[in-house]
Parts: sequence; structure tokens; C-alpha cells
Amino acid sequence: MSCCVFIQGLLSLIRKLKGNSEAKEIRVLLLGLDNAGKTTLLKSLASEEVKNITPTQGFNIKSVSQSGFKLNVWDIGGQRKIRPYWRNYFENTDILIYVVDSADKTRMEECGQELNELLEEDKLQGVPVLIYANKQDLLTAQPASEVTSLLGLHGIRDRKWQIQPCSAMTQEGLTYNAAHKDFKPRGFLLYPVSLNGEHLWKAFKIDCFYDDPEFSDDEDSFDVPQVKKLKPVVYGSLEEKERQRIESGTSSGSLAVDAIEAGKAAGNINISSGGTYDIAEQSTDNHAELIAELEKRKKARQIQVSTDDYEVKANLRQLGEPICLFGEGPADRRERLRRILAEIGTEALKKKREEEALEKKKREEENITWYHEGSDSLRNARFWIAKYSLPRAKTRVLQQKEHKREPEAKRNAQNQDLQKRLRAVSNECSQIGDERPLSFCQFSPDSKLLAVASWSGLCKLWSIPDCQLVRQLRGHNCNVGAIVFHPQATLTLDDNACCMASCSQDGSVKLWNLVSDEPIADIEGHSPYRVSRLQYHPSGRFLGTCCFDNSWRLWDLEVQEEILHQEGHSKPVYDISFQHDGALVSTAGMDGFGRVWDLRTGRCIMFMEGHLKALLSVDFSYDGYHVATGSEDNTAKIWDLRQLKCIYTIPAHTNLVSKLRFQPYHSNYLVTSSYDCTSKIWAHPTWAPLKTLAGHEGKVMGVDISPDLKYIASASYDRTFKLWASEALGGI
Repeated sequence: MSCCVFIQGLLSLIRKLKGNSEAKEIRVLLLGLDNAGKTTLLKSLASEEVKNITPTQGFNIKSVSQSGFKLNVWDIGGQRKIRPYWRNYFENTDILIYVVDSADKTRMEECGQELNELLEEDKLQGVPVLIYANKQDLLTAQPASEVTSLLGLHGIRDRKWQIQPCSAMTQEGLTYNAAHKDFKPRGFLLYPVSLNGEHLWKAFKIDCFYDDPEFSDDEDSFDVPQVKKLKPVVYGSLEEKERQRIESGTSSGSLAVDAIEAGKAAGNINISSGGTYDIAEQSTDNHAELIAELEKRKKARQIQVSTDDYEVKANLRQLGEPICLFGEGPADRRERLRRILAEIGTEALKKKREEEALEKKKREEENITWYHEGSDSLRNARFWIAKYSLPRAKTRVLQQKEHKREPEAKRNAQNQDLQKRLRAVSNECSQIGDERPLSFCQFSPDSKLLAVASWSGLCKLWSIPDCQLVRQLRGHNCNVGAIVFHPQATLTLDDNACCMASCSQDGSVKLWNLVSDEPIADIEGHSPYRVSRLQYHPSGRFLGTCCFDNSWRLWDLEVQEEILHQEGHSKPVYDISFQHDGALVSTAGMDGFGRVWDLRTGRCIMFMEGHLKALLSVDFSYDGYHVATGSEDNTAKIWDLRQLKCIYTIPAHTNLVSKLRFQPYHSNYLVTSSYDCTSKIWAHPTWAPLKTLAGHEGKVMGVDISPDLKYIASASYDRTFKLWASEALGGI
């Protein structure tokens, strides 16, 4: 019913504004700023639900038929970027409806400017304008008279206009009560008002149309009675009328209809055209707020707060509040703490203290040193490693002393000759290693084989230097991380014995011989965690593995069991390297730290802190006391175990360092590989760059130096491996 009345009112208005035109199809243009309520008004016109309204990005069209007329309403978006396109819709417009957000006073000036620009358009000359002062249901809404003044509507002289206060959401100002037979829509709309608890209906005054005060006297095509024309009303005192009502004994309830009419006739009652709200309800809300505020203050006064300003600040910090505000003194701070505790309760502070105590206790427990109980196998292994490493360390020290006694000129000449050959290194051979990227490569101890691991799950053995495929090892089901040779494989170890070990992303570790294409044994215990790298102990008896459960493991291959499960890193352990004496082992973690462990005692003897990102590679120098680490921060660092610190940082590459290797036996140079598609050779101990090995089209994943010092091998993401050698005889 409300939609029907709304449409009839619009049709009546349009016919009066357009004259006696017999046109049955009427074009209405609905404009206004964004968020004014145009789409909500349009949906109310079409009797649609006004929930979940979204801003109009283009335009909406609604066609409604009533009493033989067809009303085509065009709703155009009001965003700034859309307003320049309004003029494309001005053609053949019968009436312009301009919607104003009466609650947004800050944009009223912008709204008036847009309206004035519309009225100056040639295609809209003489088109009547109906202004809806929308959102009258809000307390901040401006009355229609104020909106008229702000928009400057009294200056419109070239057309008929009308302003109507309304609420598209509640439909106030858009409908009328059908029970009131004396009021029917005729060129204007009715809207409800409230007076002393009585709900009445007010018709907008006809003389709001400029220069057409007799507008409602014309004939109308609708079969409805004539609307009684309201006279302008003025403000006045109700004192005399109220005295007469009291003297006549009238009830003190709501005003009767005849009393209202009498007040109107005397000019003492003015029914505003703006929105109204119940003052009693508003007063009740204010009273409730005041009562709540008083209760809060009373509760705050009863809360005991320490007079120690230091303790007050500590309490505020515990509650997550600022400990001090600008210009705040100790007394103000205590009062603020009282107010906060009055709102959240004193139990909140007590709970915070208990949580902090538990957190402190947890931190203390984390700092407690604890130990795993070692097995007899581990105890026996530690004794065995001590007996194995001490003689080797003694031999190494004697060799270093003997080398030190050589003339310095001889040593310098040897270094210059070596560096000359290193600068002459070039690509000797390039071979496609697999269908998928290669992840690792290592020479056999006799330098005649090169083992290559791939992401396809295959490991392949290639002959050196002709790079012919010797054997393909099948056993892994996913990416292989590394494959390494036993220290005595291809030398004194039988080919049917365990000569190689490999690891993969699914946590499997497999052992291989040089005869079969299938693994001869599996090492279980890592799954489901990834095993990234592994390496044989120099004795060949033990195998170290790096696991992504933040630990590294030591396996005794003779007794076939895990003898050490070592924790210590806070993130996955990525690489491992044994000292060539066999006494120490170094691990590189993705937590950005490296650690050096003494296998004879189980202690961490050095903590390598300095890299900015994860460590991806570590290698011991053959001198026994230098360690090199490569990191995701694009650098390589040299660490001295005697000084327990980093002695040099090499700005090695423009991308992460994936692998590094010292020269076997002498450690006179260092080779690094990187994701910048290059490998580089660095002099020791000056760490000056000697040669850049460029040639790969993808990331270089691994690098190794042959034990006979003739070749450098690099494996790449581009699925190829390359051999690098010096043209001069004698190897590199």
C-alpha cells in the first residue's frame, strides 16, 4: 500500500508540474551525492527489501506501472568519478529528483554546488525539481528549512521545486495512513509526526512550490478527494489555551483533535516539517548514562591503589595500558588506574600477575640445562673417536710445524704458482645430468667417479674426465638432497661393501655399493622430517645426518644403530661437516647460527653467531682450526676455533651461498657456489677473489673439488653439471 501511495503522489506531482500532458510514460532522473540514499529510495519505490544496500557503481533502472502510467526511474551513482557522466542521462527527463543526506552537514556545500550545476544544464531547463532531505530518522539530521537555506533553494526562479523531509530507510515522509480519509496524496506526500504521544499525519504545504500557490486546485486524474490546503503557521504561546482547557476540566491526557484544530486556528501550534524524536526517551537514555557514570565513580573510589608511582606504572604495564600520558602526574596516573580497574575489575590485574608468574617460570625452565641419558654404545663410540682422533691430530700438528720451517720465499712461490693456475681455470666439460634439476655432486676418493643427485629421485655415477654414465641408482621416491662417498670407497674398500650414502626430502637414508643399482640398506628414524645433508666420519664407521626436526644424528654403521640424537638448534639443521682429525663436527642451522661439537665429550665448544639469515653450508679446513660457513645473506664467513670468533667475512655473491669447499689436504683456496648462477674461487688466507666460474644458466646447487686436485665440479638447477680445470698441467 505504501509503495502505491508513493507512486500516486509522484504521478500527481509530475502531472501538475508538467501541465495537462497526456504522456503515459514518464522519465524520472534520480541524482545526488554518494551515500545520500538514492538506491534505498529506489528500492522503496519498487517495494523491494532495503537491506544489504551497496553503493551504485553505474546506474540502476526501475520501471513501475500504476493507474495506466509507466514510471521509469534512472538511479545514477553519486561518486565523484561518476558525476561527469550524469549529463549523458539528461535527455527527455520529465522530473529531477535530487536526494540530500540531511545528516551530513559537512558535505552540504558540495551538495549545493552539484545541484546548481545541474540547474544550469541546457537539457534540464525548466525541468521540475523534487529535493528529498533524506535520513530524517537520525538525530543529527537537519530540518527541511535548514537544508533549504544551506542549498540556497529560494534562489531558484526558473522552475518549480519542492523539498520533502523523509527517511528512505523507515519510509517516513514517503507514505501516508490510509485510515485517515481526509488526507489523500495530491501532488505532494504525507509523513507522520509525533506530538505529546499522539501519532498524526502532516501534509507538506502546497505553497512550497515557487510561484504556484494554487497548485492543488487543479483537476486530477486520480479518483481521490481534494486535499485540504494547510495555511502557514506561526509560533505562539499556548498559555491561554492551556488555561481554558484546565478551567473547562479537560483530561490531562493527550490533546484531542478539536483542541489541536483550535490551536492551529489560533496560530499557537506549529507542526514542524523536520524530523522529530521522543524527548522523553532521549532524557531516559541520558539519565541511565549518568547513573552508570556515578556507579562507576563510586566503584572506583572503593578500589585500593598503591601510592607508589613505580608500582602504579607496573600495574598499567601489566594491563597493556600506557604507563604515562602527556602532562600526567602521579595523582592523575593513580586515578586513571582506578578508572581502568573499575571497568575491567580488580581480578583482571590479579590474573595478569598470575600469567606473568607462569611465563617467568616457563622461561626459567627453558634455561635449565638438561641431558639425555646416553647409551653404552655412545660411551664406547666416544672412547673410540678419542683414540682415533688424537694420533691424527698429532700427525697434523707435526706436518704443520714442518711446513712452517720451510723458507717463506718457497711458500710464497708455491702460492703464486697455485693462484696463477687457479686464474686459468676454464670449463672442461658440460653434461646433462638428469631430466630434473641437480641438487648435489661429489667426487669419489680416487677422483675417477662423480656422484650426482637429482630432484627426480635418481642418483647417477659419471666417469671422470669423459663424463660417461657408469651407473644409475634407483631407490628414492622424491628429491634427493645429497649423495656422499665412504672415505675409503674406490681405494681400499670392497665394491660390494657400503660405499655410498644418500638422503632425500621424505626422510629416507639409503646405503649403496658400487655394484648394484638398488640400495643395500635403509636407515630409518627420520621420517616424516626431511634429511637435507649427510656426511661420513673420516673413519668411515659413523654417518652424520641433518634432520629438519631441529636435530642432527650420529649413526654407528658397525652396530647399525643411532647412537646420538643431538638437539641444540632452534630451526632445521641443514649441513654438517666433520673435522679431518675426526674429533669435532660442525653443524649449520637455518636459525642463522652454526655450532661446533666435540664428539669425545658431547659438548658444544663454539657458537658461531654473525650471519643475518639461515646457514646452508659448512666445511672444515684441513688445518683443523678454520671453519667456513655459507648463508642466505649472500656471504661466507671464516671462523677461527682458537679465537672462538669470526676472523673474516667474504661478500661472496649477489645471491645465497649454496655450497662451499676447502681445497683437500692443503686448504690453500676456497670454492663457493651460489644461486647467482656462478661459482667463485677465493685465496687463503687473504680471501681475495681469484676466479669466477660462470657458465650455468640456472642456480648452482653444489660444488666439489677432486681429491687429486685436478678438477672442480658444479651441479646446477639447469640440469647440467660442469667440470672446471686449468689448462696448465699439474691440476689445480
